[in-house]
Amino acid sequence: MNNIPLVRVRYAGSFAKELHKLGAPTERVLNTVGLSEEILDIPDGFMPVEQLSLKIRETELKRSDDF
Repeated sequence: MNNIPLVRVRYAGSFAKELHKLGAPTERVLNTVGLSEEILDIPDGFMPVEQLSLKIRETELKRSDDF
């Protein structure tokens, strides 16, 4: 059985806040990686690290287009 590395949702929330400050379409970026803004209301929850890293990579790609 493979383990799934997890991270607390609070880190995704911090990342989303920074995106918002930069003027990024936060909801769209979250939806792109299968997350909704509602999950950010549960900061002590867990999410797969892979989803957070996908969000960061997606944002880097979008940033090159100035969101």
